[in-house]
Amino acid sequence: MTGYGSRRWLSAALLLAVLTASLGLAAASSPPSGMARTGRAMGRAGFAYLGGLRTFAAAILWNRTEPVFHEYYASVPLAEQRYLIPTLRLVVLLDPQFVQAYYVSSFMVGRMVGEDAGIALAREGARENPSSGLMQVNLAQLLFVKDKEVHRDEILERVSRSLDAKATWIDDEERYEGYLIAAQMLKSLGRLDAAQRVNSALETMRAAGIGLGDHDHDGDGIQDH
Repeated sequence: MTGYGSRRWLSAALLLAVLTASLGLAAASSPPSGMARTGRAMGRAGFAYLGGLRTFAAAILWNRTEPVFHEYYASVPLAEQRYLIPTLRLVVLLDPQFVQAYYVSSFMVGRMVGEDAGIALAREGARENPSSGLMQVNLAQLLFVKDKEVHRDEILERVSRSLDAKATWIDDEERYEGYLIAAQMLKSLGRLDAAQRVNSALETMRAAGIGLGDHDHDGDGIQDH
């Protein structure tokens, strides 16, 4: 293992030790979330354990952090939640295939640290997860926001990868949201025929009940955002 690799995992281990202790205190004091959320969190954590201790720890950290986005700090814009960045970074250090953490943290870092830093993190996510449609469209979107003309060729390449039949998505809702972003970028870049094909796919998804805006994350019957 290189010196950089050793420092990388040593940092992760030290952060994990500190966060594990704090999460124990949080678990004893935080309000219970809905039964639906609890079931999903336990299911993910249990499955991740089979893949090894690091992925299990990453899932535990995410399961304690993810509700923050929708409940505890609903009135605070995500880009201002600077205190979440170390935890999100640790999640991807422990489990480089945890694409949701890359997706959220690259946006936050881009807004609070700088566009180049956010793009660098998005590139890392795409490199670690080359088949992930979310990671491809995420990098394309950040490049688009920085300068869509300068990065035009790479944006179109990344969008094409996200639309490839072999691209992987966590679920149909994630695919829908990714395709929606891809269609908007294609239209803005003048690729109207390609954008129309993506829009046709989106219409098919909506007809199947996908992408209709169900954000009841805690199962209480109320849309969370």
